[in-house]
Amino acid sequence: MVFGRKSAFLALALFLFLLLSPGLSLLSVSKGVFGNTTVDFGEEVKVRISVLSDSPVRVEKIEDLLPSEFSPLNLPPTCSYSDGRVICPFGYLATNLTLEYSAVVVGARQKVVFQPAMLYYNNAEGLPETKASNGIDGLYYLGRALLNVTVTLSEVDGEETLQPYLLPGSQFRLGVSVSNVGALEARNVSVSIAPVPGWNLTSGRLSSKIGTLSSGESQGVVANFRAPGLVNFSEGSVEINYTATWTDSLGNERAVQYPVLVFLSKADVFAKRIISIKWRRTDSGALESILETEIFLKNRGSAEAIVNIAQGVPGTVEKSTIVSALKLVGGEEKTLKATSIVSGDRVNVSAGTVNYSDSRANVYPGFSFSQEELKIEASIWAKIYRLTDKYFPFAQIVALATFVMGLFFLLPLAGKSVYLALALGGVLLLSALLLASTVIVLFGF
Repeated sequence: MVFGRKSAFLALALFLFLLLSPGLSLLSVSKGVFGNTTVDFGEEVKVRISVLSDSPVRVEKIEDLLPSEFSPLNLPPTCSYSDGRVICPFGYLATNLTLEYSAVVVGARQKVVFQPAMLYYNNAEGLPETKASNGIDGLYYLGRALLNVTVTLSEVDGEETLQPYLLPGSQFRLGVSVSNVGALEARNVSVSIAPVPGWNLTSGRLSSKIGTLSSGESQGVVANFRAPGLVNFSEGSVEINYTATWTDSLGNERAVQYPVLVFLSKADVFAKRIISIKWRRTDSGALESILETEIFLKNRGSAEAIVNIAQGVPGTVEKSTIVSALKLVGGEEKTLKATSIVSGDRVNVSAGTVNYSDSRANVYPGFSFSQEELKIEASIWAKIYRLTDKYFPFAQIVALATFVMGLFFLLPLAGKSVYLALALGGVLLLSALLLASTVIVLFGF
């Protein structure tokens, strides 16, 4: 008991010593938030920061970290707001100082913590120091009754996806959840998914009357749709809107609506067949006829196309890129070509088909090519070449030299005589025809 009295006496003496000793001062920083303990969007609270000292201190600035669910209003003229902080510079001596501003609710949380405010000042020796105020833990609850509506499930043909892409006849499963993130219960809660014209609801439901949803509770609704079949399907996008309605604690009717963007994708292949007869010079110097069969393909849609081709190529096939099956992604185009040697005076190209489908095995209307008969006869270029093929390549060298000399040396003289100009023009034309026919035959153009 004696020991207790001595301890109390020593503590009192130490307090009086610190209070009365020169050069020592008592400095306190306090923070208060004033307003309703449950606030909603757009409502305000007051923030007050007080500095009290028994002797003048040089206050440099006060910084206050504001919760992200609040935005400051009515700041004093020297204060600013940046990166979530209210910053107020001072730079003068003071024994007591009060800073006050408003904070408006812009977010929602069931428990909000106000962090301590920081005082930056210089002590009696002029050295910089900091001091923190008290914090305020969980006094304020934002949102009397506030519903968050989110997509919690999105599946296309049984596979989860963030961005839905649907093919004709695809199954789309959509789950929407509504959560009360406010502090008080929400009444008359309902959530609904807007139907899409032409889509079938295969299972689940489009709406749910939940009733009362307490703070922190959540419920949802799931709907399973089937996209239209190939006949009624068009590429593009569809917005599926989901809506939540409720009554807050003040009796206000409230609602929010959000869209889900769904893309509709299909294959759209165009096919064309081109057949032609060309001539070329063999190693022995003779001319032979070549059949070229081309199939041009282009996927004008956005979905991948699985293409099946049936096309026979007559004659002796030298090379071919025509395959029985291939895939074309959206926007891709390809040209398949086969080259074969044919003989006789006619050649028959058999009928052909191009069919295609998508990854869901939707079969699209295909293309058919009828049987064609081509007459094998020498082209005008081949006929010109045949006139001099016995003299190859001597005739071509002479034609090239004549053409070059006539173009660069004799042409300037042609203006002096009409007859000379006509003669020279005829020679140049014959040389050009021979050279062109040689190039076309040799390279198979």
